[in-house]
Amino acid sequence: MKLLYCLLAATYTLTLPDFSQPLVAGLANSIICICYFAIAFLISLGLWRNRQAGFDTFATVTALIFWSCALGHSGHAAAYLGLPHSPILQTVSDWFTVFPAIGFLSLSNRYSLLVGSTQILNSKKATEQALSETTQRFQAIFDRAFQLIILLQPDGTLIEANQTALELGNFQASEVLGLKFWYAPWWASSPTNQQRLKANIQQASAGKFVREEYEISGANNQIRVIDLSFKPLFNEAGEVFQILAEGRDITKRKQTEAALQQLTAELEQRVNERTEQISQTNAQLQQEIRDRTQVEQQLKASEQFLNNILNAIPDPIYVKDEQHRWLTLNDAFCQYIGRSREELTGKSYRDFLPKQEADTYREKDELVFSENTCSETQESITDSSGNTRFFAAKKSTFVSAGGSKILVSAIRDITERRESEQQLLRLKAILEATTDWVGMADSQQRTIYLNRAAREILKVGGESDLNGIGISNVTSPKSIDTIVNVGIPAACRDGVWSGETIWQTLDGEEIPVSQVIIAHKSEDGEVEFLSTIARNITNRKRTEQTLRQNLQMLDLASDALIIRDVEGKINYWNQGAEKMYGWTKQEAVGKSTHTLFSTRFPQPLETIMAVLEEREYWEGELIHTTNYNTTITVFSRWSLQRDDRGKPKSILETNNDITERKLAEIEKQRLISIVDSSSDFIGMATMEGEPFYLNAAGIKLVGLNSLEELKTKNTGEFFFAEDLKQFTEEIIPSVMESGYWRGEFRFKHFGTGESIPVDYSVFTVKHPETDEPIGLATVTRDISDRKALERELTLRQARFDAFFEAASAGMFITDDRLRFVQFNDKLSELEVSHCQHTSARQSGKPNRKWHRRSARCTNRF
Repeated sequence: MKLLYCLLAATYTLTLPDFSQPLVAGLANSIICICYFAIAFLISLGLWRNRQAGFDTFATVTALIFWSCALGHSGHAAAYLGLPHSPILQTVSDWFTVFPAIGFLSLSNRYSLLVGSTQILNSKKATEQALSETTQRFQAIFDRAFQLIILLQPDGTLIEANQTALELGNFQASEVLGLKFWYAPWWASSPTNQQRLKANIQQASAGKFVREEYEISGANNQIRVIDLSFKPLFNEAGEVFQILAEGRDITKRKQTEAALQQLTAELEQRVNERTEQISQTNAQLQQEIRDRTQVEQQLKASEQFLNNILNAIPDPIYVKDEQHRWLTLNDAFCQYIGRSREELTGKSYRDFLPKQEADTYREKDELVFSENTCSETQESITDSSGNTRFFAAKKSTFVSAGGSKILVSAIRDITERRESEQQLLRLKAILEATTDWVGMADSQQRTIYLNRAAREILKVGGESDLNGIGISNVTSPKSIDTIVNVGIPAACRDGVWSGETIWQTLDGEEIPVSQVIIAHKSEDGEVEFLSTIARNITNRKRTEQTLRQNLQMLDLASDALIIRDVEGKINYWNQGAEKMYGWTKQEAVGKSTHTLFSTRFPQPLETIMAVLEEREYWEGELIHTTNYNTTITVFSRWSLQRDDRGKPKSILETNNDITERKLAEIEKQRLISIVDSSSDFIGMATMEGEPFYLNAAGIKLVGLNSLEELKTKNTGEFFFAEDLKQFTEEIIPSVMESGYWRGEFRFKHFGTGESIPVDYSVFTVKHPETDEPIGLATVTRDISDRKALERELTLRQARFDAFFEAASAGMFITDDRLRFVQFNDKLSELEVSHCQHTSARQSGKPNRKWHRRSARCTNRF
C-alpha cells in the first residue's frame, strides 16, 4: 500500500507538473486512508461476528496496523490539503503504527499466509462448531464421572480437573488450574502428602504406574480418604506427555474398617473380661468341688469317664428310665437316629416313630424292666428319612444311685450285613455267569470256592483241588498285610469290608482289583466262612492316572478353573484361580463364589440359572472383586454336570480375565471415534492392498457410499492408471523399506472421475509383539484449495510481472534495508529526465522537496 502511495505521488509529480504537488499528495493520502479504513473496518467486523470462537491475536494485530495506518495517512492528507490538524497527534499516530507492526512480525513465523474468504470462514465456523460439540460431549462425560479425574503435565502442573474432583474440596477450577498438583488446596494441610505426591508424580513422569491412599481435607473440612493412582500417557515417540490421575473416595470403606477394628478391640476386651469372670467363677467352682466328699469326686470322675467312653464307642448306646424317656445318649446313637442330642433327651420312641412301631419297642423294653434280665434281640427301625434299618440290640437293667431303675441298651447296625447275606443268596445262582471274581474261604483262610471268572484270571483249572490254595497264594505280597490285618478283621467285625488290593495269579502276574470281603457268621456270632467279590480295575487305574495328569495340567492352566455345586459352594480351585483372585485353595474351597467375588451379573442370576438348566451351558461377562481389592472383568463359561438321575450336580466354571481387553476396546472405540470425526482421509488396508476401513471424511472425499462398497475395491482403484507405476515402483517399496512415505499425489473420485490433489502419507501398521508389518494405513489431506490458491498466486504474480515491466511509470522494489531488489527500465529513464527537469526549473538548485518526499516514502517501506 505504501509502495502504491509513493508510485502515485511520484507519477503525478513527474507527469503532471501543472498540478500543485501538495494537492496531489493530499489526494493520494486520502485515497490510501479510505482504503485502510475500509480494510480495518472489515477485519474488525469479522472479529466481532466470530467473537464466540475466541480471541484471534493475529487478526487483532492486523486490524490495529490498518487502523493506525488509516489514522496516520488521514493526518498527512490534512497537512497536504491545508486542513486543520495536530502535528503532535499525527506524529504519535505515525509512531503508533510501529508497535502493531512489531507484533505482526512476531506472529509472522506462525502464519505464512493470510487469506480471507467466505468459504474458508464458513468451513472454519463449521469445524469450530463440531469441535465445540465434541468438546462438550467429552466435558459432560469427564465431569459426570463418579471418580476423580485430573490431568497433569509431566512436571506435575494441573491442567484439567473434573467436577467430581472440584466438588470434593468445594473449589473452583480457577483455584487449582496451573498449580503444581502437590500445592493444590486438597493437600495444603499435609506437607507429608505433598512430598509423597511429588515423589509419585516424578515416578509417573518416568513412565511408571503409581497408586497410593491419601487423607485430605474435603468440603466443610471433613477428612476424606482417597485411593489415588497416577498413570503416564505416552505420545507416539514413547515419551510421557501427560499424567492421568484417577481417584476414588474410599472414606466410607476406611470408616467401616476402623469401626470394625474398634468393635473387634471392644469384643476382645469383653472376651477378656468375660474370661476373667469365668476364671474367677471356675476358681470358686474348683474350690467347691474340692470341698465335696471323696465319694462325690469319684462319682463325678466316673460319670465323665463313662460319657467319654460312650461317645468313643462306634455302636449306638442309650440309657432310659422306667417312663421310657432317654436320659443318656452317645454320639453314635444320635447319628443313627438322625436327630440331635437336644431333640432326643427326655423324649421316647413315641415322639418320633409310628404308634404301632413305638409300642412294639416299648413292650420289649418293659419286658426287660420287669424281668431284670439281659436281652439280645434283632430289630428294625425306620429312620427320619423313612428308610428301614436292622440292628442287633443288647439290653440290661440297673439301679441308679437314687434308687430308680434304668435300662441300658447297646445297638449294632446289621443292615449292611443282612443286605450282604441276602445279596449272596440271590447271587448264588449266577456266580458262575458273572464276570466279577467271586471266592470263599473258611475261617482258617483256606480257599473253598472260586467262580469261573476267578479261576480263569488266577489260572486255576476247573477240576483243580482248592485245598492247597490259601488266601496268601492268590494275593500279591503288596496286599497281604492289608487283607490279613485290615480287611478280614474289619469284615469279621462289621460283616463286610471293601477296598482296593492286588491279586496274584499262580504264575506271579499281579492284577489290581476292587475287592469286597464279607464275613458270614453263625447265629452265635462266630465267623463260619469268608467270601469276596473282586473286579479288575486295571483300566480304571490307568484312567485315574490319566485323570491325575489331566488335573495337574488343569491346575497349571492360566485361566481360573472352578468346580462348584449348584448353590455356588466351591469344591475345586486351581492355581490359575489363585493367581487371578488372590485367594489360596484352602481359603476358597467351601466358600460361595457369588459372595467371595461380590459378583455383578449382566442379568438376574435366576435368568442365568434358567438358561444353564435348559442348555447346560452359559457364557458371558461378569465383574468380580479380587482379594487384591481390585475389580476385574472376566469372560465366564459355565458347564452344568448332572448325576445319574439327571439332576444338576455341579458346575464347571472357567473364567478368563479380560479387564485389559475391555480397557483396550474402550480405548480403541475412543480412537475410532476420533478417527471418524477427523476431516482428513484416514484408511487402512491389508498388506495385499485390500482396504477394510475408511473414515467418513475419506468415504466422502472419494465419492463412495459405504464401507461395504469400500470392501469391493482394491487400493489401486483409488489412483489414476498413469499414477499406478509410481505407486507400485516408488511408494510401496519405500514404505516396505522405511515404513513411511509422504508426498503430493492424486486420488480419483469414484463418482465423477475427477482428480483430487492430496498430501498423501502412507505407513505400515506393525504387530505390537513381533514388530512385523500386518497392514498399511494412510492419513491424507485434501489440498485442492491450496492448489487453487497456488495457481491463483502464480497467475497474479505473472500479471504483476507483466504490469511491472509494461508500466509507463518508473517502479521499484526494495528490501528491508532499502536496497533495490527489482526496478523496471522506465525508472532509469525517469531518473535521468528528472535530473534535467529540476536543473532547468530551479537554476541548478537541488529539489529538496522531492528528496524529502522520496526519503519519507523510502522510510515507509
